[in-house]
Amino acid sequence: MLSEFYRLAPAFNPGDDVWRRLDASINQWRRDVLAALGPGIRTALHQGASTRTHVEPGHSIWPDGVQVIHIESDTAAAAAVEQNLRDNDVVNFRVETLALTSGNAPRHLSKRIGELHRRRWIDGAEAASAGEDLVVSDAVGPVKLAELMVSYRPDVVVLDEGGLVGEALLSLDADALSHAPLFILSTGEQSWTLDEFSAATAHLKGLGYDLVDPSGYTLSFPDDFGTTLSWFAAAVPSEQAFPKQSDEMKNLIQFAYEKFRVEVRGRRQMKVIKPAPFTPRVEVVSLETAAKVSGLGYASEPLNEQAFDINTRQATEAPAMMAAARFGAIDVVPKGAWKVVVDKRYYIEDVGYSGRSSDGLFGITSFPEFGGRWTAVEDAALIEMLDVPENAVLFGGDPAYYHWIMNWLPRLRTFGLIDRLVGRLEKPNFIVSDRLPARYFDFFDLLLDRPYEVTRLPERGVWRIDNVIVPSFFSSNELNPSISTWYRSKLGIGPQRGGRRYFLSRSDARDSKTPRRKVQNEVEVIEALKPYGFEPLLLEGRSAQEQIDLFSNADFVIGPHGAAFANMQFTPPGARAIVLENEWNHTFMMDMLIQAGHDAEVVMCRDVINHDFEADFTDENGTVDPEIRRSRDMLVDIQSLIAALDT
Repeated sequence: MLSEFYRLAPAFNPGDDVWRRLDASINQWRRDVLAALGPGIRTALHQGASTRTHVEPGHSIWPDGVQVIHIESDTAAAAAVEQNLRDNDVVNFRVETLALTSGNAPRHLSKRIGELHRRRWIDGAEAASAGEDLVVSDAVGPVKLAELMVSYRPDVVVLDEGGLVGEALLSLDADALSHAPLFILSTGEQSWTLDEFSAATAHLKGLGYDLVDPSGYTLSFPDDFGTTLSWFAAAVPSEQAFPKQSDEMKNLIQFAYEKFRVEVRGRRQMKVIKPAPFTPRVEVVSLETAAKVSGLGYASEPLNEQAFDINTRQATEAPAMMAAARFGAIDVVPKGAWKVVVDKRYYIEDVGYSGRSSDGLFGITSFPEFGGRWTAVEDAALIEMLDVPENAVLFGGDPAYYHWIMNWLPRLRTFGLIDRLVGRLEKPNFIVSDRLPARYFDFFDLLLDRPYEVTRLPERGVWRIDNVIVPSFFSSNELNPSISTWYRSKLGIGPQRGGRRYFLSRSDARDSKTPRRKVQNEVEVIEALKPYGFEPLLLEGRSAQEQIDLFSNADFVIGPHGAAFANMQFTPPGARAIVLENEWNHTFMMDMLIQAGHDAEVVMCRDVINHDFEADFTDENGTVDPEIRRSRDMLVDIQSLIAALDT
C-alpha cells in the first residue's frame, strides 16, 4: 500500500553522517507542519523520538508554550531527551519511559515533570495509590498504552515507531479520539514495517481522517541517505469530524512536506505565496495568444503535415504547427496535465492533455461563467519556486510510457525554436514531473545535442516560476506522422528492417492482480506463434537504448493493446503489426502504427470479466465504469490470429 506514503529508498555511503542529516531533515519537516498548525496546539504527545533526534542543539521540534509529553523506549533515551530539552530552554515538557523487555520481565513506566519527580507504579490495569511502585505486566499490552495516549487528550500525536505502538494505534476507536488530534507518522530507521504503516494509515482513514501527504508516488533518492525506508504521513481529521481543519491548513501541511522533500535533496528553495485554494477567473487561450498578449517572445514553425485526429479518425483541417513561448512568470498546474496560467487571467489549455468537450477544463475542477470566462479551481497552495535558472524549459511529463514517447518527449523538437528565442541554451534546465522514472531521462541523453539538468516538480500544488520557456504540446488527441520520422533521424535508424518477430507480453503490466489488458491464454498464444518465428518479449526494466535496439530490428510485432507499441516509432517503416484488442477496441493504437508508416491491423478478442473486481465500479443500473471495461483482460482466438498472419 505504497499509495499511503512516500518511500525513500536511497543508497548508503558509509563515510557520510547520513543518519544525523536524515534526522535533522525529518525534524525540519515536523517543525514546518507544527508551524502550519499555528497557536492551536496546547498539548502534544511525541512517541519514539530517538536519542539521535534530540541530542544536537536546536533539534527540538516544539514551539514555546506547548506542553509536550515524550514517550521514550528506554530510560537512557529519556534522560538524553530531557537533557536536550533543557539545553534548548524547553521547560514545559514531560518525559515518560515505556521500557519493553522479553519474557516475563516487568515493564515499567516512569514519570518526569521538568525535573525528575517521585515515581508512580501501576499494577496491571489497576492504578495504585500515588507514590506506590507499580509493575506494568505483559497483560497490559497495547490497549493500556492506547489509554495512556488518549488520557492526555493531545492536540498533536507524533508516532515514530511501529510494534507495540502500532498495535496501540489500531486499538483506538472513534470515542477514544473524540477530541480529534492530528497525527504525524514518520520514521527514518525502519521502526515501522511496511505492513504496520499500511495498517496504521488505513485505520486512521477508517476513523474519518484524511491522509495529508503526496500519496501515490514511489520516490528514489539514490545520492542522499543510507539504506533505509523513511515514511511520512500527516493524518488530519476530516472536516465533517473537525471543521476547524480548513483546506488552507491541509495545504500548509502539504507544503511543509514538499519543502522537506525538495530541501533534503539539496534542491531549490520554495515559499508559500497563498495557502488558500487556487481559484483564478480565466479565459481559455492558446499558447500563441497568451505569448502575444503577456509573453516575452514567441516562435513557431509549420510541420508541413496534417495531424490525424484519433476521435474523428480523419486528418485535421489546419496544418500541424510547433511553437515555443517565453514568459516572465507563469503559474503551473501539474495536476491539470501541466497547464499554465498567465497574469492570473489566461489559461493555456493546449500545452497538456486537453478535454474534448466544453463542459470543463481538463484535469481540474472548473466552472463556466458569462463572457467566455472560467473559474479554474485547484485545491492547492500557490508556491513560488526560488532560484530556478533563467530560461528553464517547462517540460512536464507523464510516467505512462506511451504518452511519454508520443506526447511529451517530442517537445525536444522545439529546441530550434527555443534557440531562436533566447539564443543557444548550452545547458538547458528541464522542469519535469516528480513522478518520472529516472530511466526516462536516458532519452534526453540520446536525443539532445547538449548537456542538461532537470528540476523535479511535485504534482501537488500550483507553482509560480519566473523566466520560463513553454514549448508546444503534441496533443494526445492527434497523431503526427513526423514524430516517427524525427525519432528515426535523431537515432540514426535507417530504412532496413532487421527481421525480428516479437510477441509483446503484458504479464508484467503494473498492478498485475487487476485487469490490465493481459492475455489470459498467453502461454498457448506464444506456443502457436513459435513456428512463425515469433519470440516473446518483456520490456519491464529495459533501458531506453535496449528498447530502441530491439524495435529498430523488428519486422513483425504482435501483442495486446499497450504502451510497448509506442516503441514502433523506432522501427523502420513498412513493418507489420497486429494489435490484440478486447471488446472495447481502442482503434487509436492501430491508427498510431499506420501513421508511423507501418502495416497494422486489429484482431478482436473476448473479454475476461473479473466480476469481484468490477463490483466496486458498477453503478446501480449495472453499468461498469468505462475505464474498467477498456482495461479488461482478454482471451485470444488463436485460429483467428493465425488466419491474420497468413493474409
